[in-house]
Amino acid sequence: MKNIRKGFRGLAAGIFLILLLTGALQAAAAPAGTGPGTSKAWQQTLDERTGLMWVDAQILGKMVLNARARLTFTWLPRSLLKRLEKDPQVDEWVVNGLSYYHTIVGDTQQKVKGRDIMALNYRTEKSWTFDPVKLTFGDYQVKKEDLLGHKDFLVIGDLPSGTEGTLYLCVPTLKPGQTLPITLGPDAVEMILPKR
Repeated sequence: MKNIRKGFRGLAAGIFLILLLTGALQAAAAPAGTGPGTSKAWQQTLDERTGLMWVDAQILGKMVLNARARLTFTWLPRSLLKRLEKDPQVDEWVVNGLSYYHTIVGDTQQKVKGRDIMALNYRTEKSWTFDPVKLTFGDYQVKKEDLLGHKDFLVIGDLPSGTEGTLYLCVPTLKPGQTLPITLGPDAVEMILPKR
């Protein structure tokens, strides 16, 4: 009888481990911030302009372990406004980000003038202190003034596990085809921006 119990415990532990690893792989493979309302053309456009960074993670091949947060950066250049007019089938966070180019609010209008918008979709996997001014895009260090939106609605600082949000940042104008290193402390991602 004891051997049967040990066998079931071993089986249960094995199933738990498989489920845990399957969840980690699914989290690593799933695109962040895109939903069923996004057309295939938009999905391809966003994929070409997106970089993924794991915070405080151990990456083993395609498996991501012990990540504190997942950050998905998407470059939203002004040129995407034409695509939005032709094809409005895209998630709301993209529309919201692109709307900053047309804002009539004076200080936001000045922030965006001659600059690009970077959307940052994030999800915490563990509790995490998020300070976006520690981000760098190439040689550019993000400043508090680069954060778009009302400061009372920015979900930053000490965040519990499972927190999701989207933050919009003004960054210097990016050049199509350039390689853009993005860093947050020791964590980094390199985005190769599309030429078109």
